[in-house]
Amino acid sequence: MRERVLKIATELDYTPNAAARTLVLKRSHLLTVVIRTGDDREFEHPYYQVVLDGIKHHATKRGYDLYILSHAGETYGEDSNYFVSRARRHQVDGAVVMGVREKDIEEFVKLKIPVMTVDVEPTGKLEKQAGVVQSDNFAGGELAVAHLYSLGRKMIAHIAGTLHTAPGMKRLAGYRNGLECAGLPFRDEYVVEGDYTHEAGCAAMRKLLSLPEPPDAVFAAGDMMALGAMRAVHDLGLRTPEDVAVVGFDDIHFASLSVPALTTIRQHKEMIGEKACEALIDLIEERIITPPRLTLPVDLVVRESCGGGKQTSDDPFAFEPIAAS
Repeated sequence: MRERVLKIATELDYTPNAAARTLVLKRSHLLTVVIRTGDDREFEHPYYQVVLDGIKHHATKRGYDLYILSHAGETYGEDSNYFVSRARRHQVDGAVVMGVREKDIEEFVKLKIPVMTVDVEPTGKLEKQAGVVQSDNFAGGELAVAHLYSLGRKMIAHIAGTLHTAPGMKRLAGYRNGLECAGLPFRDEYVVEGDYTHEAGCAAMRKLLSLPEPPDAVFAAGDMMALGAMRAVHDLGLRTPEDVAVVGFDDIHFASLSVPALTTIRQHKEMIGEKACEALIDLIEERIITPPRLTLPVDLVVRESCGGGKQTSDDPFAFEPIAAS
């Protein structure tokens, strides 16, 4: 009978009704991915593109579909529950959230929708109710400063990420600790906050180079800002790395294509997406009970923007990655 039914279904090109299956099985096999960055350019940033790829690959492998929700603050008001109401309307089984407020996470938790965050650390009572996957941002900041110091740089500045977020704060903390370990002073004027865009990196570097004692090296909390910083160095008639060495954070595709190629802290972006999705589905299917808190290691990828890169092949852009300890 099973074979006859399947044969007829194939002949008729039958497609099960997803809404009806959801009612019967009490599960939609639909995940929402929420991205809130504070502007309308979420999908322009290479970081989110690769993390989304990781989420997509694991969701597909496990038989789930994705429903993507992005920034809506300006349209719906900062106090709205836009994300959770949309997710509820589509009866999603769980949510991976990036760049959101704790209030947004709390709304999902109230409705008993499993949540995994990317680079957003739930605090207070939410610590045990929502999981997180993040890179070791603190170690990355330390590693960047240690590398610059090992090359003889003593006046190391930092173009920080948004400092109301965990990644921005932790990369800044790693930078400060790296200076301390190297015996270098922390200087307030050597820290300029950016928003992870090329334009912000360019503006921040111009500000740093206008100081009475400009830095001889810069650690930028994101590759797009690092590339903007190198653009500013060039526009001001200086050279990278001869006048100013630059280290980024992310290892986006463009990092190896810039001239000079960008030395950077590599975070494993696709793995972040995969791990967040894997943990979310495991929570949905009750394979695990407690939302996990996962911190993934980072690597230093040495290229040309600091000088002294160690090539590992005939490829002019191939350099040896160094893992954070």
